[in-house]
Amino acid sequence: MSMPGTWKRLKDELTARRFRDTKNKAVLLWAPVIISLLAVSFEVFGKTAEGAKESVAKLSRPNAAQYEYHEQERIMFVCLDPCTWQGREYDNRTTDLKDMKLPKLDVDQWCEAAKLWGAREILFVAKHTGGFCWWQTETTDYSVKNIAWKDGKGDLVDEVAKACKRHGLKLGMYIYPGDDQWGAHIGSGGRTKDPKKQEEYNRVLQTQWTEMLVRHRDIIIELWFDGNCYVPLDDVFDEYVGDSVVYLQGQQANLRWVGTEAGYTPYPGWNTLGKKDLDTGVSTAVHGDPDGNAWAPLECNTTLYNHHWFWSKEKEKKRKSLKELVRFYYQSAGRGATTLLNSTPNTDGLIPEGDMALYKEFGEELDRRFSDPLGQVEGRGLVHTIRFGKPTKINQFMIMEDYRQGHRIREFVVEARTADGGWVEVNHGTAVGRKRIVVFEPVETTAISLRITKNVNEPIVRDFTVYFVDGDNTFLYEKTIRKDEVSRGAKASASDEHSGPYIAGKICDGNADTWWGVSTRVKAPYECWVEIDLGADFTINETAINEPWNRTEKFRMEYRSSKDAGWEVALVGTTMGGDYKGKFEPARGRYWRLNMLRSNHYPSIKEWQLFSPQESSSWQRCRAVEPKMFKRGNAEVEVDISKFIEQPGQYFLRFDNPGKTPTTLEDIQVFYDGHAVHAEVLSVVKEGEVYLLNRHAQIVEESKIVLKVKLKTQTGSDAKMEISIKKAL
Repeated sequence: MSMPGTWKRLKDELTARRFRDTKNKAVLLWAPVIISLLAVSFEVFGKTAEGAKESVAKLSRPNAAQYEYHEQERIMFVCLDPCTWQGREYDNRTTDLKDMKLPKLDVDQWCEAAKLWGAREILFVAKHTGGFCWWQTETTDYSVKNIAWKDGKGDLVDEVAKACKRHGLKLGMYIYPGDDQWGAHIGSGGRTKDPKKQEEYNRVLQTQWTEMLVRHRDIIIELWFDGNCYVPLDDVFDEYVGDSVVYLQGQQANLRWVGTEAGYTPYPGWNTLGKKDLDTGVSTAVHGDPDGNAWAPLECNTTLYNHHWFWSKEKEKKRKSLKELVRFYYQSAGRGATTLLNSTPNTDGLIPEGDMALYKEFGEELDRRFSDPLGQVEGRGLVHTIRFGKPTKINQFMIMEDYRQGHRIREFVVEARTADGGWVEVNHGTAVGRKRIVVFEPVETTAISLRITKNVNEPIVRDFTVYFVDGDNTFLYEKTIRKDEVSRGAKASASDEHSGPYIAGKICDGNADTWWGVSTRVKAPYECWVEIDLGADFTINETAINEPWNRTEKFRMEYRSSKDAGWEVALVGTTMGGDYKGKFEPARGRYWRLNMLRSNHYPSIKEWQLFSPQESSSWQRCRAVEPKMFKRGNAEVEVDISKFIEQPGQYFLRFDNPGKTPTTLEDIQVFYDGHAVHAEVLSVVKEGEVYLLNRHAQIVEESKIVLKVKLKTQTGSDAKMEISIKKAL
């Protein structure tokens, strides 16, 4: 797929030399011929080159509401609740409603806060888990009509809606599906603990949404169902809003929570997934599938105070830094999601001054980073090149595709032209969708090229822009996954774990913001271990460890092929630090253990990577079919290949007959999670010997991929068949 980019560059070079290199007669005379021959070659071999006839693949696409929502890019949460007066995160109903005076309430200030950093929607928490309602409702007395503010005559939802109109902002509405007053507690999705109350509570929630939409449907764009909703609301939504809004979670879901409140979107972040997953109401980024038959964008939310949604004076001390907010933007909007940042007014009804100052600083920093582009192109096709009149330093690019047509771009490479006329890779990736932003170490170049190496239908590049952003950008660098890394996403275990967020699996999740740590059960000298199961034997000769706290003073890395075997030593060391690299004699094993033999404090590891330069793309044997498995010349076997397929992609399957008796492959079927998949996932490379398996769907821990194979042989005692697999790329 790299040929179109190569052709275009070579054509440009030869054409340019033809007119400037008058001393080189050969180039002058032969350039037109070479160009013509290359053009013919690409007409024959480059079927996906620019100008080729567009295929008719049907892709999932956003509806009008999803597109309008997604184009906002930045959204501001507003969280205010009786729990604000309690200094808590959930209402325990101890607040005297007469204390809720909101003496300085200023909803225009809230809108100004959103605009300071470019937000175009306010998502207001109208009812949280305790059931308090910020609007005049007939469903409960636990509401704004019984607080001191405006003597119970006020309607905060109405005031927020009117302020949004004045400021040109859209409105999102959060009504918690449950309600503590009805025994529908946190995580219930609206199901009451007492089944006898369910029908009555259903009518309450239906009425609350009816009240809200009758009054404010002209400005509402987003409805939030935190944690799913099982109360039937279809009739209400069909009557008042239908598909003119987006729904986060719940039975109507067409928008997804990213799956974490830590402020980052996993990459790639596909907007598409299977309809079956979407219909659960709780699908997240992990369900993303570029070939999914449903469209549901990702929304990435995080707090301003680490990690609190509601205000207190004490929580203000946990206000995030500008650097953290900038990274949040790059890892949400920059990975194709929307950026949802919290705000939390205090008991006066104002967003604190320190928060306002940070929002302003955040908006100004984003403007600085994106207001001075060095070059920009757009258009259809596989190659998009920005040329500079002189050597130019760059360190950031942004790609946007016309995602109204679906995810057409599936893989891309960005390359910079060097002083000697060569091209070097700056970055490669997969998902683009609405936006992909990458920051990298500065390079000096005369041209930068976006080359799309895998696509479905003709790519439409809405924007390819490059920048040089001055200042410290190292905190935004994205580590490119090495193709020889075999530990990413592997199963992990440990001799001890601190708690839920700090489990062993964090050491190989590819996220440097998470880590494994031990509990206080481990005593000095803090001897402990963490282990990775690669799923199969791999030859390893290099490791990288991120242990930024420098606690380890002595360690040993070991390996073995089975749990019954003894441990062999691969590497011994002392301190690690945040960027430890170790090389050693190649060692082959499935289980790898990192033993901390002595530390100065409780050991914690952010990332542990294992590399296998040759092995990552070599053949691995899945199954050997022995003579005793044949009955009357036939054998039917099941081959579980789940552990060999770590991620979606293309995999070669090979069938080798090492015996003397001719043995042939009669039939092969592929099953995902017990279900036969369509025959097109398997294509023939060499009949009866090599096949290409396309695994498009997302790989999760419980994914099961099984081959059902039928073999036939002549009478013979040594009828055999060996089945092997390897990554195609």
